Formats: sequence, structure tokens, C-alpha cells
Amino acid sequence: SSMIESLAPGNYSLSLSDVNGCTFFSVYQIGEPTGLDLTFSTAEPQPPLGNNGSIIAKVTGGVTPYSYLWSTGETSSQINDLAPGTYRVTVTDGNGCEMLGSVDLELMTTSTAQPASLTHWMVYPNPTAASLVLDAAFNRSEEIDIELLNLVGQQMLHRRFQSSSINTIFDLSLFPAGAYLLRLRTKDGEMVTKVIKM
Repeated sequence: SSMIESLAPGNYSLSLSDVNGCTFFSVYQIGEPTGLDLTFSTAEPQPPLGNNGSIIAKVTGGVTPYSYLWSTGETSSQINDLAPGTYRVTVTDGNGCEMLGSVDLELMTTSTAQPASLTHWMVYPNPTAASLVLDAAFNRSEEIDIELLNLVGQQMLHRRFQSSSINTIFDLSLFPAGAYLLRLRTKDGEMVTKVIKM
């Protein structure tokens, strides 16, 4: 036949003869595409809404075109308006080869000024399975708000003090395992610590 198809990678030889007995001989090599490689570029969700994250899947290797199927149901290389969580994608190349990948997005904590009067700050044990202790001291009496937030910005606990020192215990035993944000705020600044509940 003058054409062969569906060949595996390797070397193939061709011998061609005409009616006069002249012969042409040649060897052809069919290479194998490089393997698929998948990386991600992310923008973490930011407070206060926490649903403005994005992920871009970057694919090299294999055979173009690439198709995408995210756990959200979207089919482009980029997904937007994301809340904190885990996102998975299946990438398929032109030969039908697949690669799976996943990305964890966490709520970005904003950079704010530490309260000027704060002289001591300790949160322990962290990680914790149950009790979480906040120990803090100030060089003057302050009105202090303490919040425990989940990663989508929902307030889970709230306490308010008027004091120059705090030693308080939070019971997290009934909370789902995962990451939380413990935030202490005064009129002139705040402190934020990520807390892991086991």
C-alpha cells in the first residue's frame, strides 16, 4: 500500500521499485511525543468575600490541542471567581492521553498593622484537636475583638474584652478539621494567625 497508518514510535523502512527495476530505499523515524506536564498559576481568594480566586492550568508536552475538564464542570484552561477549596482538573491531549491535577486555594490574609500597644502574643497548641489558648498582653487597656473565621470568612466564634491582658480558651472540639483564622483587632491594628484543627 502507498500509505500506512496508526504506527507506533520507531524506525520504518521503505523500498520502492519502478517498472524498469530501479529501486529507492529509505528509513523513516517516527518519534514519540514528550509526556504531558501540568503546572498551575493561582490567585488566592481575598477577604472579605473570599470568592475571587482564580487558577490557570499550563500544559506542555503531548500533542495539541488540549482539552480541560474541571471539578466545577468548566472546560477552559482558566477558572475564576473561586472560593477557598480544592479544585481538580483532567487534561486530555490530541492523542487521548490524560493527566490529572489538583490545586488547593486558601483565603489570603490581608496585611495590616499590628496593634502598637501589643507586647505579647501566643496561640497554642497549634495544630489542636480541641482547646486553643490565646495569650496576649498590651501596654494599656484596650477594647479587643477576637474572632475565629473559617476560610470563606464566616465568623465561627467572637469574644470582646476591655483589658490590658487576655488569656482565653476556645473549644474547637466540635469544629470540622481544617484551617481557620484567629483574628485579634483593636482600634489601631490587628493580628491574624492561621490555626489548624486536627
